[in-house]
Amino acid sequence: MPMILLIEDNRLLREGIAAMLDAQGDFEVVAVAEDGDAIDQLTVLERIPDIVLVDLALEKADSIRLISTIQSRLPSARIIAMDILPEQ
Repeated sequence: MPMILLIEDNRLLREGIAAMLDAQGDFEVVAVAEDGDAIDQLTVLERIPDIVLVDLALEKADSIRLISTIQSRLPSARIIAMDILPEQ
């Protein structure tokens, strides 16, 4: 079962995504974070995530730099960048 680290600064969206993934039964959300504190969580996780979902528009962290750091610390993890574009 793929394990997921979810990084999203909007609490309602973060909780909603985590709940949807957990309800699928095919994934396990092993950690959630709202910003760059996700890096600190990587050192204490008992299970290393296979997938990292990252909000591209984090307010308190540079998402691109965070993705680069995650890539170097978790080279086998798949990283999926999420973004919401408003309708024009």
